[in-house]
This record gives sequence, C-alpha cells and structure tokens, in this order.
Amino acid sequence: MAIKLVKVDPQYTYRWPDGSIETYKAVVYNVQSREVSIGFTQKKAYGTMRGRVVVFVDGYPEAEFCGADDYDITGRLVAVIKRPDGKYMDMNELNEEYVGLPIFDHSTIITKGFKGKVGLVATEYDHDLMIRHALIQSKWRRAR
Repeated sequence: MAIKLVKVDPQYTYRWPDGSIETYKAVVYNVQSREVSIGFTQKKAYGTMRGRVVVFVDGYPEAEFCGADDYDITGRLVAVIKRPDGKYMDMNELNEEYVGLPIFDHSTIITKGFKGKVGLVATEYDHDLMIRHALIQSKWRRAR
C-alpha cells in the first residue's frame, strides 16, 4: 500500500452528526487515491480524559483509537474493531484481515472497556497500522 504524505493540518475540523464540531491536529495522506487524515485530540472516555485519534477516509470517520489506561507510560492506543455487519468483533471470531496484527481483549487495555471484544493496539506513530485498520473498516461499511 503506497502512502504519500500530503500535509500537516493543525486545524482539521469535523462536524459530528449531533452537530458538535471537533478540531484535530491532523496528518493528511494520499492512500490508493483516497484522502486519509489522522486526527489527534483528547476526549473524556471511560471515566477520564484520554488521548484520542480518529482516522478519516475521504472525510468520513472510519476508526477511533483511545488512550489505554497506561497511555502516559506506554503511549498505547486501542480501537474496538467492528465486524463487517457493524457490531463489535468478539475475540473468538477474529476476521482474517486482522490476523497477525496487535490485537488484545479490549478490556485488558482499558479496564472499563469492552470485555471479550477485539481491540487493535497502536501508538500515535503507527500511521500505517491505523490507515490499514481504517481502510478495512471503510470497505466493510460501504459493503453493508
């Protein structure tokens, strides 16, 4: 997969369906003729403020990573993986597209997380991994 850096955007904004607007520090790439933006911010989740990364494909949020309980020490982020039908993937039903990737039970990375659900673990520097995940999720969402 060829990934080409397009720009760094310190004010990437997205309007969520509820009307709220969120601003990110983003890195924008061209990947397979698609615009992929990786936006960095913070948000309260699982009872505390956490690092947050949202991966947008052609302007649509396809993947979200949240700071792990030990983020301040390890820099780890975790995304809950959705199945092709849009429901969260169970640990015992890993899709072949995720085989070999750093996956764990989501609740072992975030204590208040989704027990038994697949969590993909990355750091904020793992752009290739984040993009790969977002493109898989985008493909599945469009097929629904």
